Amino acid sequence: MKRFLYNGLLLGVSGVLALALMEGVLRRIAPPPPSYLTFDARFGYWRKPGLLIPPPPYSTHRFPGYTTNAFGMLDPPRSQARAEGVLRVAVLGDSYVEGRAVPPGTRMTDLVETGSGGRIEVLNFGMGSIGTVQEWALYREKVRPFRPDVVVCALLTINDIANNYGPLDEAGGSTFLRHWVHADLDDAGRLVLLPPAPPDTTAGLKQRLRALMPATYLRLYEARARLRDLLARAHVLRGFEPGTSYYDVYVPPAPGSPWDRAWTITEEALLQFKAEVENDGAAFILVILSDPIQLFEAPAEALEQELGLTVSPAFDPFYPPDRLTAFCRDHGLACIDLAHYFATYSDAHHMAYPYFSFERDGHWDLPGHQAAADTLLPFLTQTFLH
Repeated sequence: MKRFLYNGLLLGVSGVLALALMEGVLRRIAPPPPSYLTFDARFGYWRKPGLLIPPPPYSTHRFPGYTTNAFGMLDPPRSQARAEGVLRVAVLGDSYVEGRAVPPGTRMTDLVETGSGGRIEVLNFGMGSIGTVQEWALYREKVRPFRPDVVVCALLTINDIANNYGPLDEAGGSTFLRHWVHADLDDAGRLVLLPPAPPDTTAGLKQRLRALMPATYLRLYEARARLRDLLARAHVLRGFEPGTSYYDVYVPPAPGSPWDRAWTITEEALLQFKAEVENDGAAFILVILSDPIQLFEAPAEALEQELGLTVSPAFDPFYPPDRLTAFCRDHGLACIDLAHYFATYSDAHHMAYPYFSFERDGHWDLPGHQAAADTLLPFLTQTFLH
């Protein structure tokens, strides 16, 4: 018995020492980047100032990354003081707007600013993995002090509608937005904003591993992502639970369903967001971004073949932008529909996969940012700089 306990203790100590040695070697070979997020109880996470954030793994461009400015933005140094005679535009959105996969100066927001010849200043408040509700909260806490003339809300329908309703977002495997302001409907159907849950950095094996062994955790996370990608390519990882796939956004929701609730939350949030912006004396513009699936010649077949989804007969890749443009028309929201524009442009120029994006990743590469800027810049110029 004593020998058994001794051997068990020896094995345990050896395992701990081996893990510590592995962590030390990994930190020396490829130090993990510092955590660049800080939690703010008023709205959720935001970036720390003065940190270099490398490009994501799917980027094919070689550049160091983006250094956050004094306000935590992935932008050049900015001042809250206004430049006389310059239109100030603030753009909010998720990782498509954030755009850290392409070099500085080539994002949509950069191209609009430089293309205006100094007449427009474009502030990039993009933040990966957030939705419309969180962008509204960011406007209140981070954007409002800059007193913009125009506020652009960029909405990516493939995930933002689900992001706006917690149960759908978490069904897709994400818990990030628990720690942001989020929304729901009360018993009377009114929109209610809910405070962010403080992050628990100690509970759970994953959090402990991340805190104690950041280099090992990062490598395990990357290995898991590669394994999932390989399984998906080999058609081993197939299928989703009914109603939990982000791709259900392309089907008109059944009344009273979670997707019906998510759409209601999104539309009510847009109306209240617009009202606050206009009350501050600025113009509000909704930009509907292009989802990659809308560019395929046969999107339903692509989903069935690549992801193993069973596609509803009611599947329509343009249902989300069509619904949103009709909503904007009915409620007086200025709206730019990039979904149909990208599809028309892609067809006219005989573009092939991956169209405007990176290989096996839907985020925009240089052509996507350029096409978006080519649409947004003339709109801003004609509307606000007569």
